[in-house]
Amino acid sequence: MQNTTNIVHVPIHMGHTHYFDYVDSFPKLKEGPTLEENHVINQKILREQLISGQQGLEQNLCLRNCFKLSQKRYIEFCLDRKCGGADFQKAATILGYTKN
Repeated sequence: MQNTTNIVHVPIHMGHTHYFDYVDSFPKLKEGPTLEENHVINQKILREQLISGQQGLEQNLCLRNCFKLSQKRYIEFCLDRKCGGADFQKAATILGYTKN
């Protein structure tokens, strides 16, 4: 039994270029905002939320900044000092990092 699939031989130094040309050929991938436009949109949303004074936004920003640290003990120290002694598990649940 013979395999009838199309095989396109591509030189090794052209492999990535060939792959990305193939991916770019899909029309749906080009729709929507670019990464830079998406970043600007998200920053506008956060700015509007901060200006409007939504309930608990400052607390969530504090928790999120603490969770950017690399180790759990650093996160706990940050939560204790900067976020008013917030509990690690409760903060992770508020931010959606743990399942209930």
